[in-house]
Amino acid sequence: MTDLTIYGPAMSTFVRSARMVCAEKGVAHRREDVDFRSVEYRALQPFNRVPAMRHGDFVLFETSAIARY
Repeated sequence: MTDLTIYGPAMSTFVRSARMVCAEKGVAHRREDVDFRSVEYRALQPFNRVPAMRHGDFVLFETSAIARY
């Protein structure tokens, strides 16, 4: 099991882009749906957008930042 998680709906093009970067780099990851109204998601993504990423204790948001990571 991997500890890299991308949060967001599968139909989002931004989530898909982040997942494609992981696939291209050979990085194992998993995707989780999110409840945008939840306090837990707001802690990950203060602007309430997708995607967000967690790798252990490290959190990033915005597709371009995730791709660079």
